[in-house]
Order: sequence, then C-alpha cells, then structure tokens
Amino acid sequence: MSNNSSDVKTKKGISIKNAVIALLVLAYFIMFIHTFFAQNVETIILTSGEIEELDEGYGIITRSEKVVSSDVKGVLYPQVNSGERVSKGQVVAVVKNEQVKEVEKKIYELNEQIDSLKVPSLFNNDIKVLDGEISTILSKIIKDDYYKFFSDASNYKRTIDSKMQKKAKIIGSESPIGSVEQNYIAQLEKYEAELNNVQSEIIAPIAGTVVYRLDGYENILTEDAISTYNAKNLEELNISKGELVGTLKENSLKIVDNIEGYVTVSLNSERASNADVDQKVNIRFPEIDNSLIIPGRIDYINRDKEGNSVITIRINRAIESLLNYRKVKVDVIWKTTEGYKVPSNAIVKTDEGNVVYIMVGRNYIVERKVDIVDEFGDYAIIQGTDGDRLYLYDSVILNASKVNTKKMLYKS
Repeated sequence: MSNNSSDVKTKKGISIKNAVIALLVLAYFIMFIHTFFAQNVETIILTSGEIEELDEGYGIITRSEKVVSSDVKGVLYPQVNSGERVSKGQVVAVVKNEQVKEVEKKIYELNEQIDSLKVPSLFNNDIKVLDGEISTILSKIIKDDYYKFFSDASNYKRTIDSKMQKKAKIIGSESPIGSVEQNYIAQLEKYEAELNNVQSEIIAPIAGTVVYRLDGYENILTEDAISTYNAKNLEELNISKGELVGTLKENSLKIVDNIEGYVTVSLNSERASNADVDQKVNIRFPEIDNSLIIPGRIDYINRDKEGNSVITIRINRAIESLLNYRKVKVDVIWKTTEGYKVPSNAIVKTDEGNVVYIMVGRNYIVERKVDIVDEFGDYAIIQGTDGDRLYLYDSVILNASKVNTKKMLYKS
C-alpha cells in the first residue's frame, strides 16, 4: 500500500511540475509575441480638414472718414448712438454752449403764451394739418420701439418742436388779439436767432457710421496716402497695437464709410514677394474674431530693397468691427486646401514615395502610399496613391518614423 501511495504522489508531483513548465513556456511565448509585434505608438483619427498657407503680421487700418466740427464751442449732445449708421445730411449731434438752456426756456415759455392766446373762433387748415401731423408722430412713438434707437427719438422730438413753433406763428398772425400776439412772435423770432448763435447742429457730410472718439490718425491714414505707405514710415508712426480708446472733442465727431476699408501689412516672405495687384486673398483678425474670415483684394503693393512687401488689401465686410482699431494682428491667407488632414510627422517621406501607417486593432499595422496634396506648417493634406486608399476615421500612426517596419504584421 505504501509503495502505491508513493507512486501516486510522485506522478501527481510530475503533473504539477509539467503544468508549471507549460505555463512558463506559454507566458514566454506571449511575451515574445508582444515584444516582437506590439509597438507603443500614438494614433489620430483621420478626418477631413483644411490647411491655410498664410503670413502673419500687423495690419494698419485705413478707411474713408470725415471729421466734422461745430463753430460753436460747447458741449456736444449726441442725437445718434456711437456705432449707429446715418444717411448723408442727417443731424448727428447738437453743440450747445452755456447760454442755450436759458434761451430754450424763454422760447418754451413764449410758445405757451402764444398758444394760450388762441381764440375758439380761429380756424385754419394749416393748423389742422399740423395738429394731425403731430398726432401721427405721437401715435408712432407709442406704437414703435423708438427707444431702441436714440436717433429716432431725437428726430421725433425735433420734428414736434418745429411743428409746434409753426403752429404758434400761424395763431399769432391770424389771431384777433393782433398787436399783443405780434409782439410775442417778434420776441420768438429774436430768441430763435439768438439760439442759432449759441448752438449748432452737426450734419453728416457722408453716409456711414458715427464715431464720437477721435484717435488722431483721421487725417494721416487716408485713402490718398496709401500709395506712400512703406515699411519705414508706417513703423515711424508708432501706432499702438490693439484697441484704441480715442479721445472726445467737445465739438467734433467723425463719420466712417462702412462700405469699404483698407488693411495694410508689411510682409517679408516669398508668397508676399510673388503677390500681384488685384489678387484675391482672405484675411482674418485673430485678436478680434478668429472665426471671421474676410475676402479681400490687393489694391496696392510697395516693395523695398530689404525684401519687404507693403501690401494694401481692400475689404468690404466687417468694417464696423474695426472702428476702434488702427493696428491689429492680421493673418493674410493666400491659399486654403481641403481634404484628409494629418500632422506632417505622420508621413514617412522616402525617395520611393510617401507613406503613412494605419493601425488596425491593437497590433495590426497597414502601410499606405500617399501623395501630399499640400503642406504648410505642421500639417499636410494627403490622398491615397498607387491603388492604396484612405478611409475616413482610419487610425493614423503619429511619429511614423518610429514605427519598426520589421515588426509589421501586414505591409501593402
């Protein structure tokens, strides 16, 4: 019995030993496979995108703008909000000196006195028309959201005041009270003449956008000066970068043409040196709105011996976004290419051609031959070639130069 028991134990020990050896062999085999084939690589998902060939610089803003001032020295009272568009001939602001309130008060009191002299028997079609026009304006004020636009409310008030004065004069000229009324009218005309000397209206000389703050470059950076721009004199202007606050002047403002403007940028690149007048480009102001790309056309180029190309681009969009800027960072986008976009380091460039590696599963690597459609900076647009195809959402291996091709499970 003891011998049989001993044999069983011996056989059992051999079985366990064999099992352990088998497990060790299997583990070694798995480690060998992993070491030989597995590669520690980083991938990205292949998607459609675009790359831009661009130059970065600082753009100088030139626009058509007219500074308008009043001869009356005093306080400027806006009739239109800053940034609001006006038409040519529209009243933009009124400048009043210290005496104007006193004269306005006298005119108001006289109008009340004249109106009180009206007798019931006085009928006049012109008065009826004026009353109807005043009622129409008052109804419009009630119905409309006039308070959203300061200029509308101001124009309504000015129109009503004018019609009330016309009404008072008609009453005075036809009233049976006679000489007393005429005396009031004479005083009213005297105060109106006096009012013209203590206040003045600022009229928009052109259609455009109202800006109350002046930056001092209105008469320097002009359309007529564009042909004289060069890298040196633009630098000597020492214009501050970014948004300019500007200053208020007691009797001045400016009207800015909101139809078109100009961006001048000094560049030193091959793309800029090969640019032509009338060439279409896109520009972007990354510090203002990085998502806004504005089409433009090269209007003027001035090149110097140092290789600088001072390029002026005419634009007709987003002019009002630039109202508070004279010098701002700008991207001049010469070309945009769309397609499969990958980092340049995902491409292996050889004398035989270019390839990318696609990861399938955990360890399955496929080599694909590609053409580089366009490349700029750190990115390229690629497409499959020689029968190889790329598919949306392929897992493209980054740092492709680190891929050990001897360990690839598949190679096209």
